[in-house]
Amino acid sequence: MARLTSTEGFTAAEACAATLVVSVLALTIPPVRMLEDRSADLFADRYLLNQSQAMAEAKRITFTDETAGSTAISFNGKGNVSRAMTLTLSDGRNVVIELGGGRLIFRQEGSRER
Repeated sequence: MARLTSTEGFTAAEACAATLVVSVLALTIPPVRMLEDRSADLFADRYLLNQSQAMAEAKRITFTDETAGSTAISFNGKGNVSRAMTLTLSDGRNVVIELGGGRLIFRQEGSRER
């Protein structure tokens, strides 16, 4: 009896197996992305952490951040800022620190609020 062989293509089982292997590999290999430097976004978090620490301990704390140009920010025991200032973060944004409660206002360079 002659054996039937086909050399024209793949069987359905072979196509399903190949699709399954490619799908599993695509799901298990994580995509490669370039990560941006987002350390300037954490400035507000570090600022508020030090401010709340000064209030909790009721003592003066000086906070220095490298993303803000290593400028010292002092909080008294009530969490108030000792002086108002404008800082430029490493990503180009300006941060205005107001007197009193020390509210932060973020601005893009060149924009003005009224």
